[in-house]
Amino acid sequence: MFRTMHCLCLTLALLAGSSFMARQANAEATEAEKVEALGASLCKAVHDMSGNPILDSYSIKGNTITMKVYWFGLITKNKYTSNITLYVEPGTSKVTKIDYSDNGPIAYDPAYIEKWRRELNDR
Repeated sequence: MFRTMHCLCLTLALLAGSSFMARQANAEATEAEKVEALGASLCKAVHDMSGNPILDSYSIKGNTITMKVYWFGLITKNKYTSNITLYVEPGTSKVTKIDYSDNGPIAYDPAYIEKWRRELNDR
């Protein structure tokens, strides 16, 4: 009887632990998906490209979101990388400043970045 209860308790503990880990992994995936959507949206606002931009890496520290996004040129299909840092106003979701750079062959217009920021904040 004791052995059966012990095995049952151990099984329940393992299931609860795996359920918690699955929820945590799902929350992290959701965060990465949101960051990827932001990066892709900004890259598309700045450049014409083939396909969707892809999130390479990101980090969130305090009120700063830093990401590296790669994308492919519309005509050349060459791979390019954008480095993006979003500064978020504390206590809100408003983006106050954006640092953007990329290695694309055509210079980007900072006005497109500012327009994207204003539209994002108006949502």
